[in-house]
Amino acid sequence: MTRMEGVAVLDDQFAIITSQCSYPHDGDQPDARELDRWFRGLGFKPVTAGIFYRSEDNIAIFDVKPANVIRSGGILRPVDVIPIKLSGVLASALKEATA
Repeated sequence: MTRMEGVAVLDDQFAIITSQCSYPHDGDQPDARELDRWFRGLGFKPVTAGIFYRSEDNIAIFDVKPANVIRSGGILRPVDVIPIKLSGVLASALKEATA
């Protein structure tokens, strides 16, 4: 879970400050095949490398790769994937691509 901590202006640039939970990493980390099985088990269908889509709730997960999902206490935890609730043309395109 990413939490918004605040906003700031740094070097004349607007910045959003966020934080994430910290989880200890187990010694064995998931590989791409395990992530594929895990996301499929959650009802997601692969679209292309690193992208999964679940039509029932129009959620797409982007940037799925071993570096962005850790195993902590035996549980897989996405730490840097990008979940997006889709609508409109993009939702229709991904629904068609995974049909």
